[in-house]
Amino acid sequence: MWYNIFMKKRAFTIAEVAVALIVFGIIAAAAYPVLSSLKPDNNMLMIKRAYYQAETVVEELINSPLYPPGTDFGAEFPQRFQDKLNIASSESATKFQTADGTAWEFESPTVLNVTVNGGEASFTINIRADGKMGVPDDNTDGQKFAIKAIQASTYR
Repeated sequence: MWYNIFMKKRAFTIAEVAVALIVFGIIAAAAYPVLSSLKPDNNMLMIKRAYYQAETVVEELINSPLYPPGTDFGAEFPQRFQDKLNIASSESATKFQTADGTAWEFESPTVLNVTVNGGEASFTINIRADGKMGVPDDNTDGQKFAIKAIQASTYR
């Protein structure tokens, strides 16, 4: 008789499995928003990267002997900017694409349009004569997203 007590096979009932699955589902539903917010947004990362690249290149050019203090950028600035980047393709001195897929286009020597992730996000960078850069707040979604991404102060 004691043999039957110890050798009895025990298993979970369907009700126990169902309760366990429900509890697991509730925990997963509660954790999903937190875990999904930890994943970085690819557009935001590419905007930050493009802004940092532009900031670095502008700083290098501004601190070079080519542009003494008080010098305007001039028409050759976009070409010099392009020469500092890892260019994958170039349509002209003012319109080109870097190896990471970022498209750059100068409207003028001080206004740079940037498009990342194949057109998913685009924004404009204004470059001042002192080398400081800013993203103007023109109330478009791309500009607001870029401002949020780079957390830069804007100027008008």
